[in-house]
Amino acid sequence: MKITKTDTVTEISEISGLSCLEGADIGSPALLIVHISGTVGTDESIRDFFLNAPFITAAAGSPSDGSLSGLFDLVITEEEAAELPEKLYKDKSLRQINEINDIFIAARKGASQEELLTMESKAFYRLMAEKNGGGSNE
Repeated sequence: MKITKTDTVTEISEISGLSCLEGADIGSPALLIVHISGTVGTDESIRDFFLNAPFITAAAGSPSDGSLSGLFDLVITEEEAAELPEKLYKDKSLRQINEINDIFIAARKGASQEELLTMESKAFYRLMAEKNGGGSNE
């Protein structure tokens, strides 16, 4: 298994099974991209790992296992994996990145559209208040 870490992204490649992620030193990324080719094994404990992950998860490549879409927040191509961090986080502060991730994580855990829109709206007002040096009117 090969792990590449930056401030906001951890990328994992050369992986034989997803269960090895549980003990891996992946740091504290905002985004975890796992490069997958072919079939990788999954078990119940890894489902808990992905459900409770405090970051956005993406499977990149050509996974032949259709059940991976239920594990990862995103299933993307290798080309999309190269562009995703910039699309999500370009010119964003750590606070903005955390707000984006909170909404993704809430969606993963089953929040309704109304709850997600409320979260997004409150995050927008918090960030605008921070930018303008004032209090938030959530």
